[in-house]
Amino acid sequence: MRTEVLVKDLINKMFEIAQHDVSYEDILHVENWFNKYTMTQEQSEEWCVWGTEYIRKNFKLSKVMARKKMDWANLMWGLTVAPDKV
Repeated sequence: MRTEVLVKDLINKMFEIAQHDVSYEDILHVENWFNKYTMTQEQSEEWCVWGTEYIRKNFKLSKVMARKKMDWANLMWGLTVAPDKV
């Protein structure tokens, strides 16, 4: 699997989990797109679990190594976690 495909799939799944009607193609040429969307802590955790398994399966990595790669992906492309609403 190529890295470009991985990034596209991770970002598309992130938007799906965060319930934003947007895709990788929509934000590809948009500056600071990551400032326009947020996700909850629960959605972030769900995305990280999904992404870790996705990376593990497609890159044949251990769970620990896949989680490290997912942590980097979250740092680079993950949406801001919105504070809980009171």
